[in-house]
Amino acid sequence: MTARQAAVVVRDRGETWANRMADAFTSTGVAPLLVTAPCTEAQREAFLEHFDDVFEVEDPFDSTQLHAAALALAERTRLDLRGMTTCSDGVIVPTIAAAHALGLRAGGAAAFEAARDKHRMRRVLERHGCANPAFELLRCPDDLPAGADRVGLPAVVKPISGTAGHGVVRVESLEELQAGYAAMAATLHDEPQLAEMYAGAARRREEGQPDPRHAALLEAALVGPELCVDLVVRGDEVEVTPIIDKFLIDDRFFECGFRHPASLDARTAALVEAEVRRAIGALGLQDTVAHVEVIVDERLGPTVVEVNAGRPGGQLISELLRLIAGVDIVGEMVSIAVGAAPPPRPAPPLPIPLATLSIFPDRDGRLLEIRGLDAVADLPDVYGVYPLVGPGALLSTAFETFAVVVLADASDGDDALRELREQAVGLVEFVVEDDS
Repeated sequence: MTARQAAVVVRDRGETWANRMADAFTSTGVAPLLVTAPCTEAQREAFLEHFDDVFEVEDPFDSTQLHAAALALAERTRLDLRGMTTCSDGVIVPTIAAAHALGLRAGGAAAFEAARDKHRMRRVLERHGCANPAFELLRCPDDLPAGADRVGLPAVVKPISGTAGHGVVRVESLEELQAGYAAMAATLHDEPQLAEMYAGAARRREEGQPDPRHAALLEAALVGPELCVDLVVRGDEVEVTPIIDKFLIDDRFFECGFRHPASLDARTAALVEAEVRRAIGALGLQDTVAHVEVIVDERLGPTVVEVNAGRPGGQLISELLRLIAGVDIVGEMVSIAVGAAPPPRPAPPLPIPLATLSIFPDRDGRLLEIRGLDAVADLPDVYGVYPLVGPGALLSTAFETFAVVVLADASDGDDALRELREQAVGLVEFVVEDDS
């Protein structure tokens, strides 16, 4: 008798995305198993509502621990492992390494490592003739003056392995660069969740490679609208899903609102798609999904900012794609992980202008409850309110924590959406343990 098949999902933090992946695996007839960083008992019980089993590891950034945990899960559940994957940025590379060690289906590790390291990505894109701003690797404070001279100002400084707005700062002068670099390094060292992630990245770096806790990428500031697009890569075939407009970004580079359709003419949209395909080919990504961010720079044209390989877009982008295009990007990822047929493509359930609006926590601490969601749901043009964190989650204001997302009708334009988001933010209250 053939053993029932299973797939392992690796988590360092976050709940909603992990549970959704578990449900997607279950729908394909594959049992989902969770390997997670230490979690609370309440979180563990909640995970067991979606996963067949849960195994905690001390360090989810260590591929050897992930490998051992997957073997232990397979032994105690008596299931046949078919795949291993994650949507959590910090553990994508060690998850792929563990999958390869287990002989499971996984894309080439080098391509994911190159996408994850922003400096390495820039070098790869430059070699392949892709649009690229001037850029420079900053290993330590002594590199800042020469880096500023070579790149020019204004510029943007960011951690080489960052995501979700970790320490990203626009700088107009050397003094601002020095202050921004110092603030970035302090944040990566002092903010508990980031310190753990970047220490994990440092432990697995190759000899001679820059330390991700201190190294930064300085790149000339791009000027123009920012977009994003999710991709499905099966072998060498790249499918580009609808382009999404990141129409509302604040001064911290936090993504406050996404909208479809994007404000692009057909020619520019074609150029964006071509540049995204060129970047994926340059990196050599195969058998995965990816979330790519692009700025249509007024000088360079469409320019790739980030390639988040190995996962769909965050926030509620995967649900937005399902509604506007019938694309189940999480289902696509799951099917690739276990070598299954792609999920069906039904007619789009809501093929109208739609937006997703982010509400970030306004305080740090362990979440007790979120108040005001019913009031937000009653606002005009709101189709749904989605809390993406639950009780027990550790909230931080140091990076993008998509705590609550509002799905809204975008027919009345961006100004109306901005006003709607302001109303929603004013109605939501985050109650955390250290509240007085």
